[in-house]
Amino acid sequence: MGKLMSAVFLGGKPIPALPTQVQALNSFIVCYNLTKLYLPIFIIRLDERTGDVFILAGEETIVLISLNGERRFL
Repeated sequence: MGKLMSAVFLGGKPIPALPTQVQALNSFIVCYNLTKLYLPIFIIRLDERTGDVFILAGEETIVLISLNGERRFL
């Protein structure tokens, strides 16, 4: 039986190939709120280097969600 999920190591910590439960929930909440502002969601991506969820909405709204669920609006 093969592995269900591969992991990349960054600084000794494994970076999961899928978002954590906290990241998934926060991604949904962020996307819900962005679409309430009529901003289109263009990209949702898991950054393989850092493990952050990257969301690009509208022309210039960028949201990063870290492994522990912290949201940063850039």
